[in-house]
Amino acid sequence: MYGDFMFDVAVMDLWAPQLEFPKRLKMAVEQQGDDIPHFRERLLCYQLFKGIDGLRFYAKKDHEPSYRFMKERIMSLLSE
Repeated sequence: MYGDFMFDVAVMDLWAPQLEFPKRLKMAVEQQGDDIPHFRERLLCYQLFKGIDGLRFYAKKDHEPSYRFMKERIMSLLSE
């Protein structure tokens, strides 16, 4: 996508948290001696944004299993 690359990182982690992509990215960037400013805050913000958009989409499609998945994912993000 255009814009902040962290948006793409957030979307990947939202759908497949088991891959631990943000953790791997952060480690790789730090090994190069760099830093990603406000990493955690940006990641969480974009994940919540896409999660809420997912709730809207699945509610409109009346697809309850996906809606429940997204709701549970959002709740887990908020409890971290």
